[in-house]
Amino acid sequence: MKKLNKLLLAVFVVLLFTVIITPHDAFNGTILGLKLWAFTVLPGLFPAALLSSIVLRIFPIKKSFIYSYIILAGVLCGFPVGGILIAAYCRNNKPDPLLMRIMPLCNISSPSFMLNYVFTMSCFNKINISLLLLCTYLPVFICLGILIVYEKLIDNKCPASQAIFMSDNSSPASQAASTNKKKNIKKDQENTNMENIKNHASINWSSIIDEEMGRTVKNMLKLGGYIVIFSCISNYIYSIYFIPELYRNLACGIAEITNGIFYINNMHIPVTNKAILILAINAFGGISTLMQTIGIGREYVHIKKYLSGKILYVIVTILTAKILLG
Repeated sequence: MKKLNKLLLAVFVVLLFTVIITPHDAFNGTILGLKLWAFTVLPGLFPAALLSSIVLRIFPIKKSFIYSYIILAGVLCGFPVGGILIAAYCRNNKPDPLLMRIMPLCNISSPSFMLNYVFTMSCFNKINISLLLLCTYLPVFICLGILIVYEKLIDNKCPASQAIFMSDNSSPASQAASTNKKKNIKKDQENTNMENIKNHASINWSSIIDEEMGRTVKNMLKLGGYIVIFSCISNYIYSIYFIPELYRNLACGIAEITNGIFYINNMHIPVTNKAILILAINAFGGISTLMQTIGIGREYVHIKKYLSGKILYVIVTILTAKILLG
C-alpha cells in the first residue's frame, strides 16, 4: 500500500509540473473534456440516471427482477448508470455480491452513444450496423452468463463446506436453532417487503425526487471532473511522439475511450483491424469510466473484480468481432 501511495504521489507530481510547463495542452484537454461532458454525456445521461434511480427508490422491485432491471437499464442508458443503480440498490439494501460481480458488464456504452459517435467513424462505413451492434452487445450477455455461473459455483461451495463443518462439529439443537434463525430472517424480509408495498401510496414523492435530483446532479458533476482530467491525460499521451502511434493511441483509449476511438480511426491500418480495436477499446470503457464509477459508489466497487470482468468482456468482444467481421 505504501508503494502504491508513493507511485500515485509521483504520478500526480509529474502531472502538476506538466500542467505548469505546458498550460496550452492542459487548456485544450480541458476544453475537449468540457465539450464532451456538456454536449454528449450530460444530455444523454442525466434524465436516464435520474429516472432510473427514482424508479428503483420508489417501486419495490422483487429480488428476482432487480438483476434484469439493472442490466437492461445499464445496457440501454450507458455507463455509468449501471454502476449508479447497483450502488443505490446496495446502499438501500444488503450488498449483493452478484450485482457487484456483474457491475463491469452493466457499465457499457449505450446504443445511442454507439450509433451517434462510435459507428460514425469512417472505418464503419462499409459494415452493417446490425452486425456492429451484435459485436457490441452479444459479448455482454455471453460474459454475464459466464460470471453468473462462476458466482453461483462460489456460492455453492461455501454452503457445502459450512454444512460439512456443522455436521461434524455441531449438535442437532444448534442446527435446529440455526435453521429457525434463517427462517425468521426470511420472514422479516418478507414482512418488510409487504410493509413497503402497503406504504407505497403514502410515499413522499417530492422528497424522494428532490433527494435523487441532488444525488444525480452531484454524480453528474463528478463525472464531468473525471472526464476533464482524463481528457487532459489523453491529450498529453497523444503528444508523446517518440512512442509508436499504435501504442500511443491504445494508451489514449485505455485512459479515455472517446479520444482513443477518434485517434485509432485516423490510423493507416486495415479497416477490419481498426474496427476490432475500436470495439475492444469501447468494451474496456477506459480508466476514466472506472474512476467515475468509484466516485459514485466507492464502497461497492471491487477494482480487481471490475477489471477482470472488463478484460473478459474485451476478450469475448475481440473473438466475436473476429468471427463476425472476418
